[in-house]
Amino acid sequence: MSKFGEGALTAGGLSRALEPDAAMTALPLTGAGGELHKVRCWTREHLPDVDADVLIDVVQVVDELATNALSHGGPPQCVRLLRLPGLVRIEVDDSTPVRAAPRPPDNEGGRGLHLIAALCVAWGQQVTTTGKTVWAELGLGPGNGTGSGG
Repeated sequence: MSKFGEGALTAGGLSRALEPDAAMTALPLTGAGGELHKVRCWTREHLPDVDADVLIDVVQVVDELATNALSHGGPPQCVRLLRLPGLVRIEVDDSTPVRAAPRPPDNEGGRGLHLIAALCVAWGQQVTTTGKTVWAELGLGPGNGTGSGG
């Protein structure tokens, strides 16, 4: 499966949340100062048994997705972590239905979705009646297909 491009942008949606073996935790975002620090700490707190090298990638992806939601999306916003056998799925909601799209990097940004594509085994998004959810999945084992493990 392509990690980047039209197929990756539309695949998956929120189906992982419905799997019976998923463990989920959620953190609503407020847009307050220091929120990204709170999101990074929350992520580490909820994944204490994840290998340190993989956790670095998970925290980076959570940070990028939350930054995009806070910078380009509208409230309400929420970050979810879903723990599945062998992987962690990150979902970030915002109320803007405009699809996240990679753009050429420049001095103003444009690196986040490229970084997510490099670190994750898959990522995509689903537009809903109330906005969108952008999601990303990272493998949890060595050689997991992420930037640190593979």
